[in-house]
Amino acid sequence: MASATARYPELAHLYNWLREEVEGLTDEQLDWDDQGQEWSKWSIRRQLSHIAYAYYFQMVLAWGKHFFKDRQKPQPFDPAGAAKYDRRLDEEVYWDLKDILPQVENSINIAREVLSRLDEADLSSITMDRRIPPDATFANGYERIGPYMERAARCHAVGLEQDPRDPTLWHMQAVYIFQHMVWETLVHLNTIQRLKRAQGLPARVRVPKVGYLQDPWFRGEPASA
Repeated sequence: MASATARYPELAHLYNWLREEVEGLTDEQLDWDDQGQEWSKWSIRRQLSHIAYAYYFQMVLAWGKHFFKDRQKPQPFDPAGAAKYDRRLDEEVYWDLKDILPQVENSINIAREVLSRLDEADLSSITMDRRIPPDATFANGYERIGPYMERAARCHAVGLEQDPRDPTLWHMQAVYIFQHMVWETLVHLNTIQRLKRAQGLPARVRVPKVGYLQDPWFRGEPASA
């Protein structure tokens, strides 16, 4: 069977794109944000921190029973410390870029290693259901998960489906979660470039405008959604 890795070509480049985009930035530039707009509430530093945590959360915590059922689960950082923050690493431990970037690389590599053990058939046969109550929110307490999932589902041709009889129940395949992580990373890379441009700094890499980035809502432009 064909390797599952070939389905996600961007995954091999994501870390290098992120590293190149933030290389040489000062602490002031890394920490600039604009709390008046939703897309810019997280600084570049926190965008990176979120990416590292998100890969670990999805690959190990959410899907770990499928991806590591006969293997020891990796634990590059203490998830209990990250629980103090909104989907980010423990900022008391991982604040300097020299500490965050290795975690970004390690976490993305977890996904790459899992994919190297899967084939195309596994992407559809490995499944998970998730129940999301109507009032469920992300850790920030105000962004509802249900509408986010509905928006994401419109971008995925396969792998993510809302149960037609129970709208709180979502059926997911592995093909979805890897595609989601690639597209989500590209969204955050695009946001990092927007944060740089807001400070008068040029972007360095070309971000493929695929998946979520084809939807203005995911680009942080809700007025066009």
